[in-house]
Amino acid sequence: MHRISNIESLIASIPALLGFHPENSLVAVVVDASDKVMMVARVDLPEEQHQMLLVHQFTEMISRKDRAVAAFLVVVSEEPWTSELPHSEIIHAMLAGLDRADMAGVAYWVQATTAGASWCDYVDNTISGTIPDPASTVVAAEAVACGQPILSSRDQLVDTMALAQDTDLNRRAALIEQLETNWEWDEETGLRVVADALTTLVFEGKSLPDSRIAALAVVLQNLNVRDTCLTLAVGPIKAGAEQLFRELACGSPASHRAEPAALAAVCAYMRGDGATAMIALDLAFACEPQHTLSQLLLHAFCHAVPPADIADLAGSVPSVFASIHPPTGIKLNGQVISG
Repeated sequence: MHRISNIESLIASIPALLGFHPENSLVAVVVDASDKVMMVARVDLPEEQHQMLLVHQFTEMISRKDRAVAAFLVVVSEEPWTSELPHSEIIHAMLAGLDRADMAGVAYWVQATTAGASWCDYVDNTISGTIPDPASTVVAAEAVACGQPILSSRDQLVDTMALAQDTDLNRRAALIEQLETNWEWDEETGLRVVADALTTLVFEGKSLPDSRIAALAVVLQNLNVRDTCLTLAVGPIKAGAEQLFRELACGSPASHRAEPAALAAVCAYMRGDGATAMIALDLAFACEPQHTLSQLLLHAFCHAVPPADIADLAGSVPSVFASIHPPTGIKLNGQVISG
């Protein structure tokens, strides 16, 4: 868990905390009484008509975090300014909301999260400076040591969950249609299909053929199978499970994408990667705007429900998954994630 030392190192650490360099963003770094980072959240700066809604939702989210006593608000914006910093109305409204919630709040504007970028205090704009090289921070060094990439933008992170080619998706859609017509299976078989896929894709390092992707897409439509798969996000093979569900979310046709996307979101959230979790939910909502599990997860994520509470809801890992043992050094997009 990281500890805040000074404002310049805090701002410079934001790319490593998020996993990417934010642009046109509001970032909140929430800390406990010992200045340890409890949560990092980021949203796009809203259009004027949505500003107060963002203030309400964002303030509620960060003030609900257990043991949180203070929040550092950072606006990342290249907008020019003279006497008043950009987005001052949002910041002052959020500071007032934090005060009502008995949380301390300080706020800063920064031009960008790159070396030498200017920063300034929202309350007293005589307090200002430039940030050091983000690559020189302790948080960045820890990220590098863990094999965690720091991407140049959120768009680059979105690209890590890019959809498969239309020709592949269409071919798998045809196979799914055949399976849904001709394949008779039960829930035990469905769970075995998932377990076998984990072994093949993650632990044997082999790619999944279209036939198995189609079978996985079909069995995850069974809500009992899907909900049992939630246990994978909190069990000893959670890293492998995330790799599987991400590949299914990107490689399944739209009609069967929401379930693996929601499961991928849970996996990412459980390891503290809220940005990837929200991108996975975006995939689910793009296919099914009223997808029930994704709506529940969005509510949980936006209210900063602790991962431990989600783990309690998921339950224990069933025997069909418990016998799978992961090797060390599983990678997701170049990032080494422990099993």
